[in-house]
Amino acid sequence: MLSNKMLSNKMHDLELAEEEEKLRDGVFNLNTRRFGKVAEYMIANLFHYSLVTGKTNYDLTNSDEARIEVKFSRAEYTEEEMSPTNCRDICMDNANPMSRRISFSDHVQMNPFDCNIQQIKAYEFDQIYYGIFFENQIAVFSMSSQDMKNIMTAQFFISDKKSPKPKVEKTMVIASSNTKSTKIVSDSISSVQKKFNDILKTDNKYADKAKEYLHSGDLIKPWHDIAIEIKNNGWLPSKQSDQLRTICTAYLDFCKREFSKTGRFPNVSPFQHRGNSKAEGQMHLNSDNIQWHIDESGFFLGWLSYKDLFNLLEPKF
Repeated sequence: MLSNKMLSNKMHDLELAEEEEKLRDGVFNLNTRRFGKVAEYMIANLFHYSLVTGKTNYDLTNSDEARIEVKFSRAEYTEEEMSPTNCRDICMDNANPMSRRISFSDHVQMNPFDCNIQQIKAYEFDQIYYGIFFENQIAVFSMSSQDMKNIMTAQFFISDKKSPKPKVEKTMVIASSNTKSTKIVSDSISSVQKKFNDILKTDNKYADKAKEYLHSGDLIKPWHDIAIEIKNNGWLPSKQSDQLRTICTAYLDFCKREFSKTGRFPNVSPFQHRGNSKAEGQMHLNSDNIQWHIDESGFFLGWLSYKDLFNLLEPKF
């Protein structure tokens, strides 16, 4: 019986038969929608799940009626950017399918890749299977919807782009410099407060837990209080520098304490597109972080060979 025992913690070193190579080559030449179906059938047969019928926001289910989502990508090198000088040649070169696939070992030396797992809607599934089809084998990962929600929650507090953390770190530097400029200090505090307000105002459902932290914890009030104090009394270097460093430290300590694990998940965002407030996240599995995903994430299930994929996809009548 086919099972997840096909997955191996070690990479496969297998010579593929001609028909198995043909399957592998075909997988890389499929359009995106059909490739997605291959991944669904692979996971369904690997773990004995059932395909769902009708229109749903998930792909598979099991005997407990859990909602299971499947999202895989293919590791391929980036095509040459098209320009007026190479447009015709690129079109002619694409007259026949071209192989841009990357083996797992290749990316380390010469062929970086970036696989974007998109439109991750953790509120619409219970479990997600995801991973990468490399040229020589398939990396399979899985996590629960709660794991994904926790990872997305962390981003509202520690993200380099959207969270208050970079603003808090900048404010810490300002406080430590003992500046006497009320405006510099006030502007820095206001920038932190704006980030808090952005979290509270967003309709993104991934922010629900973050809002709970802000409402129940003591993260916002100290920033409000010191902003009022500076406005009313001006900048008092000794007292308010210490006070400002204290609330900065409290925020950074909170992040370390609450998101020591979930905050380490690299290249993930609770936003699919800029300005999109839906709970549609994304994560990039790429050359820089793939080894972390395999060794440290805790979500790596194993490697699947194309020999096993060939058997998994054998028609059953």
